[in-house]
Amino acid sequence: MSITIREYICQKYKNTQNMNFSEIKINDSIKKSLVELNFISTTEIQTEAIPFLLNNKQDLIALAQTGTGKTAAFGLPVIHQIIVQKDYT
Repeated sequence: MSITIREYICQKYKNTQNMNFSEIKINDSIKKSLVELNFISTTEIQTEAIPFLLNNKQDLIALAQTGTGKTAAFGLPVIHQIIVQKDYT
């Protein structure tokens, strides 16, 4: 079953504000790398997509303008899952 990010946000979060990457529940080595690259605050798409992808096993369809951080929004949860699975195998 697929759900759009807007449907999810409307159900779960209202008035979602950008957060710091340090607030996201991802692997500490990822957080450290983000700090080293001077990525401090999430963009809107990252704020909405990353928690969804970390907490759900559903497809996600999200739209955002070029340059808004979509690659990180989808890539960081994937990298996190790879690290977590590697640690448990």
